[in-house]
Amino acid sequence: MGHDAITTCAAVRAGIVRRTPLDGVTALDDDDDEMEVEVFGAPVTPLTDGFIQTGAWVRMALRAMEDVLDSAPEVTDPVPF
Repeated sequence: MGHDAITTCAAVRAGIVRRTPLDGVTALDDDDDEMEVEVFGAPVTPLTDGFIQTGAWVRMALRAMEDVLDSAPEVTDPVPF
């Protein structure tokens, strides 16, 4: 959706997020427990290309933490514990 948290949030607020069917992902229909339906979302490729399940989640979590650290103010006087 975006390259960082700021651009992603802006895209969501502006309504310019392109949701597409996610490959290989289905869910049970709310009205019919036996019928599978496509799941739509905004894929984070190429970040997760080649990774599945836990590997993909770890890749996304690492990138999210990098984004938080990049946009957080620098702490010059840490609070002692």
